[in-house]
Amino acid sequence: MEKINNIRIHDKGFKTKRNIGRFVQIDHSIYKASLSLSTKLIYAYLKSYMNIASGRTVISFEKLVKATGYGDRKLRNSINTLESEGIISIQKHYKKLESGVFSCFHAYSFKKDKHFERVTHSFLENELMDNKDKEFIFVLLFYILPNDCIGSVENPAFHRLIMSWIYDQTGSALSLSSTKRRLSSLKEKGIIVDKYSRSFDFPEDSWTGYKFNMSKIMQLSNLS
Repeated sequence: MEKINNIRIHDKGFKTKRNIGRFVQIDHSIYKASLSLSTKLIYAYLKSYMNIASGRTVISFEKLVKATGYGDRKLRNSINTLESEGIISIQKHYKKLESGVFSCFHAYSFKKDKHFERVTHSFLENELMDNKDKEFIFVLLFYILPNDCIGSVENPAFHRLIMSWIYDQTGSALSLSSTKRRLSSLKEKGIIVDKYSRSFDFPEDSWTGYKFNMSKIMQLSNLS
């Protein structure tokens, strides 16, 4: 059986939940692409506005800035990167407003992959977390999703290991101090807790990493 971080994929976590509300399909190719933390999250924001029938997102840049909380320059740079990497394609459309002024809207189309993971719309709208928190969780989802945890007895999720995962997922390094700050922020907000485990070879409880509160992250408690 395939392993991620020496944890057997037994699908006891978020992956098994059926009723998660509205969600965005994030292709596996996005997780594997050498894109910055912010660019990956911006891709998720873009796709969250996608029309299912057309497979396109049509949105004004002004609305995108307001919805994401990212600055104009960062958004433009990330979108340009996604386009240059062939992950999205962009078409411009103009609409005449009642005032007589023409407003520009962009239509974004997305490259398709057969395999994907689900991210709820509520995750992107979650006011408990800022974009730094969301970026950090988003890029680690591939490791978290099998059982809502990272780390194992054989391979504890120390800071350096988490940094290496982020490098593998983005092609760029997150500093040790930034990694510590983000873990500390998530702990303070009750989003992660320390995880202790044991095995046949290690009968005593030992620290192995972190347990993620996926209900709080994806805001599953908001579902009726």
